[in-house]
Amino acid sequence: MLNKLLDKIESKCRRFAVDDLMIYVIITMGVIYAFDYVLSFNPNTAVSLSSYLDFDRALIMKGQVWRILTFLFIPDFDNPIWVAFELYFMWMLGTGLQKAWGAFKFNVYFIVGALGCMAAGMVLGYATNTYHYLSLFLAFAILYPDYEIMLFFILPVKMKWLGIIEGASLLLTFIFTGISGKVFIGLSLINLILFFGKEMYDRIYYWIRRKNFNKNNK
Repeated sequence: MLNKLLDKIESKCRRFAVDDLMIYVIITMGVIYAFDYVLSFNPNTAVSLSSYLDFDRALIMKGQVWRILTFLFIPDFDNPIWVAFELYFMWMLGTGLQKAWGAFKFNVYFIVGALGCMAAGMVLGYATNTYHYLSLFLAFAILYPDYEIMLFFILPVKMKWLGIIEGASLLLTFIFTGISGKVFIGLSLINLILFFGKEMYDRIYYWIRRKNFNKNNK
């Protein structure tokens, strides 16, 4: 049903889609990191650019409205090598998803996830982009289960196994976290739920039925 709805919307709104959206996201993240990295060499500078961009509901309500969006572009790492790897990996995920869906559907997936993070932040008072970009990773793992990456640059691993590990870790986090954590995870992954929720439910349902059938016929 979602695909049919998106197809109808795309036929009318395709021209508004941003091609290579992930490249613009990566460039923005790289520029922010570069500013922070340069500022870190100045002993007289006690602040960073990212400190003016991260999510802070109290400051947003006081007029710093850009924070509701800019926190999405702050890299997770401080080390330049890890940041370079993070940006490359995100480029791979974004281009792969756009290739599978087209620019319009990828734009929708990215924007819906971003709006979920923003909504979670406004409800709970805090927000991070971690789960938003995790939603890209999990979507890629679902669409390209046999795609191999070099873990630690030496060990070839298929995306489906990494997706299973990340999915299991996410599920455990969701189970054992508090109500606010559950709300935050749920809203941050709303794009993943909308795009893949029914498919994953069907897979689990039929897997359980098949197991029960085999068990009853032994």
